[in-house]
Amino acid sequence: MSYVYFNGLDVDVMYLGKLSDRILVILLLFSFILVNITIAEDEIESKVNANFDIEFVTGTDLKIIVTLDVDKINIFDTNYDGDDIQTVSNDDLETMGAIKLRLRQLLESQIESSFEFASVDTLISKPTYNSTEFHDEYGITLTSAFFDLNETVNSNDFINGVMDMGAVVNYTFNLQAEPGWNNE
Repeated sequence: MSYVYFNGLDVDVMYLGKLSDRILVILLLFSFILVNITIAEDEIESKVNANFDIEFVTGTDLKIIVTLDVDKINIFDTNYDGDDIQTVSNDDLETMGAIKLRLRQLLESQIESSFEFASVDTLISKPTYNSTEFHDEYGITLTSAFFDLNETVNSNDFINGVMDMGAVVNYTFNLQAEPGWNNE
């Protein structure tokens, strides 16, 4: 074994070599972890702040008004931020239509996941865009399957009838969100 005299201490050169190898391996592993985190962040298709205003029209019918503030969305392999969207809203109606379509697809997917076994309908023909926000509306009908009732039971008549008698019906919804979405 060879020793190095360092600052008044005899240090084993072999030990220093193993220590530096371990440090190198640890640094290499951390670099892979950091690369994977960065890649996952880059794969997020959209970053959207969505505000859901949910109104109970009846015990089984809901109206959902959604306001979307889009920070980033990927269309045709191009990322658009809020400023880009404002520009295309005036200049490139085809791209604006594609953005609206993609937002509607993502919204419908989230709403259908949140209200399993319910009927989901759009209330306006296409999302609208005003200055910096998108706006869309949905009608939700909670079906017998949603309440885990027999199909022969008319859920609208049953739930509303029970409520007319003074009963309280509790609903629990888990509002789903796409990666990169902040749903409120």
